[in-house]
Amino acid sequence: IIAPTIDYVKLIGSVNVQSAMLGYRKNKLKYIAYNDSFGHDEFTFRGWDCGGNFLRGSNRAVHKIQITPVPDDPVLDSPGERPVLICTNQSTHAETSITLTGGDADGDNIALTLSSAPGIGALLQGGRQIPDRGNIALTKLDSRRISAELTLRVADCVDPAVQTGIESFVVHALDTSGASAQLKVEVKLLKEDRRRASASKTFSFVFVGLNFSLVVALFYWTCINKKHPIVKASQFPFLLMVLIGCLLSTCTILTITLDDGIDGSNKEQADLSCALMPWFYSFGFMITFGSLYVKLFKTAALFDVNTRAGVGQKDFARLSARTLALKVVGLCCIDFILCLSWTFSSPLEYTRFYSRFDETLQDFATESVGYCYSSNAKIFVGLIAAFHLALLGYVAYYCYITRNINSAFSESKYLRISIGSSLQVLLFSLPIMLMTSENPDPDTMVFIRSGIVWLNDFTVLMFIFLPKVYMQYYGVTEGGDGCEQISQAVKS
Repeated sequence: IIAPTIDYVKLIGSVNVQSAMLGYRKNKLKYIAYNDSFGHDEFTFRGWDCGGNFLRGSNRAVHKIQITPVPDDPVLDSPGERPVLICTNQSTHAETSITLTGGDADGDNIALTLSSAPGIGALLQGGRQIPDRGNIALTKLDSRRISAELTLRVADCVDPAVQTGIESFVVHALDTSGASAQLKVEVKLLKEDRRRASASKTFSFVFVGLNFSLVVALFYWTCINKKHPIVKASQFPFLLMVLIGCLLSTCTILTITLDDGIDGSNKEQADLSCALMPWFYSFGFMITFGSLYVKLFKTAALFDVNTRAGVGQKDFARLSARTLALKVVGLCCIDFILCLSWTFSSPLEYTRFYSRFDETLQDFATESVGYCYSSNAKIFVGLIAAFHLALLGYVAYYCYITRNINSAFSESKYLRISIGSSLQVLLFSLPIMLMTSENPDPDTMVFIRSGIVWLNDFTVLMFIFLPKVYMQYYGVTEGGDGCEQISQAVKS
């Protein structure tokens, strides 16, 4: 627009004079088109001088504008709320529906493809799995809007790789003009983390293998040397009972390692294992230390009686194998009554306790820990522990009064070391178990409990039998009551 005599320009159609629409000696206006508009546009204008007197205005003029279209990128909308996929350990599969929407302001056709498949599970549409870089069918809502219905499916919820977290996939949109867009879709995957022992089980099985191998080797040595003076002096039947007791006690480790499985299908076996745990440990402990108790009792009585004059045969009746065996049976009966009462009143069962819940779905547990539990466990554990400690007290007493008897007859020296070692392990392990009780770790619990049982049985076997093996090969090197007799018997 070039008109030097014009003072200002008024845009036709406006109510008021726009004195600043086009200033004096100016000939350019800035036109801004509406968003997403294209094609032909125009405006009409006139020029005036002398304050806008209509008699001194110019004729009307029309300025035409051609708006060149610029293609818009297609738009993909994220789902309003993040979809949730709940995967339970009892289900073989789980799935959730996902609705994608989008559009193109230019009205161009859109092609939607899967550019990055989910890491866990498969993306389905109409029951058909969409492969990586595969096309996604669209439904046209209107001339500019589209939608797509998808399903994210996890085929195996029991798979350990399926864990609580965020699963995602990426879709890519391309319109006919070549403009493109992509959208990352996130799905919240919920699954209960059934925490189970793993590495500690390997150690537990090694513990069992070591003790079982040692029991078999010592049983073989005891049997082939049954008539050797060292074995005869150690009382062959009681040595066998110690081996049986340690074997039963070690079986407790197998009950500690058993759980309900990754999907809970092993619950019945786990319950049975929990119920058997006190039986194995109590009877193993009682046969081991009960036999050691009566063995030391017999040794003490024999050496005491043989120092007296005028003793009749009837004084040895209370030291017969049958009488002493009945003592062990009587001790075991007390354990039997305690274990039976526990089993029928409130048996140990494998129970899972929830330790963590989802922040959004607060009734969904994302983590649980399982172990053997009974409402009356503390009562019966206390009773059994008191009885066992009383027996250990008797054993310690007879260890003291037989301390001067040669080790071929009495294991008091090595038994004291064994009991002290077991107490040290127990005192060291209890604080660890208490510190981890609020947030128990399955590996820690299994390892500590298995280690306590293993070390207790292992030390008993080593300290009871190894000195006897040594004396068989190298002779009796220690003094004490009976030293001369056993030395002559070994040499002969």
